[in-house]
Amino acid sequence: MNFYNFIAQYLFICLLIKSTKSQFFNYTESETTTAFPNVQPQIVDIQTYDDGTTLVHIIRRDRTILSSYCLEQILRIRVIQLNGTVNEINLDLKLDPVNYCIITKGGILKNPIKIYPLQKPFILINYIRTTNPLNLTTYEEWGDVIDWNGNILSSILFGPSYIDPAGYWNPVGTIQQNINKKLGFLRVDSVNQGNLQFTKWQQYLV
Repeated sequence: MNFYNFIAQYLFICLLIKSTKSQFFNYTESETTTAFPNVQPQIVDIQTYDDGTTLVHIIRRDRTILSSYCLEQILRIRVIQLNGTVNEINLDLKLDPVNYCIITKGGILKNPIKIYPLQKPFILINYIRTTNPLNLTTYEEWGDVIDWNGNILSSILFGPSYIDPAGYWNPVGTIQQNINKKLGFLRVDSVNQGNLQFTKWQQYLV
């Protein structure tokens, strides 16, 4: 899988303090907050704020599920600040289990949960809600805005999750921040309505 692996359970990250400076530090991922302490943690995504503050999305595989590549059902985000301080966010959002299973489309691995830095100290979590995991037409994309303390500040429905013309679930929505973060962000998604295929743009304020 195209994940960045931890080596000896240490995370080595270079923080770009300014364009001419960098800083290295070591961070040890705790084994006391997981049900799978013997499973190596992995980094599935890294995002940054404008000033270089970094968000790291960490996962652990649930090895009790053998039929597919599914994850421990905890959202783990590490906020790495410019001074080396690490805010640990470990959230059980009670999400549908489909959010914690990696999907493959065209040989590309996709994690249904995506994280995006908004204006500090806010994070957008993009995920799936469904009333019937066996019925793809019930899959909806939602967004939760949380802060660095893990508080959920708001939730919003983005719309149906994309199902391609062949009938396969393929979430393709992306988030693009405005240059002025106070103006929120744009969300771009594909829409399949029978013979009609189009791209939908939506703007949201935070």
